[in-house]
Amino acid sequence: MEALKLKPGSEWESVPCAAYKKDVGFGPTVVMNGKIYHLGYRGECYVYDLKEDRFEEEKALCARFYHGSCVIENRLYALDDDDGIVVYDPTQRAWSVLKVLNNLPESKSIG
Repeated sequence: MEALKLKPGSEWESVPCAAYKKDVGFGPTVVMNGKIYHLGYRGECYVYDLKEDRFEEEKALCARFYHGSCVIENRLYALDDDDGIVVYDPTQRAWSVLKVLNNLPESKSIG
């Protein structure tokens, strides 16, 4: 994994990354509350704490199979195969289903 520190004259440098050593595969990645959340497709999810400069496995994130994600007001929203739109609260370390949009049309794969 490469990182760029936003300082004058900085260059890209390699940084240790536990997630890629274990080959968790590609998945949605978001930044929230000073941390990078990587939602791996193989049941392993990691959080990189920018201040502490370390990775931790976050099992609470891995209960689902995600297709896309974004952060709105310090909550992680993701599209899940089974439940539709789900919301992760980092303070509670728990997922909930967004029930307001429970009548979405079925998604269709292309290809």
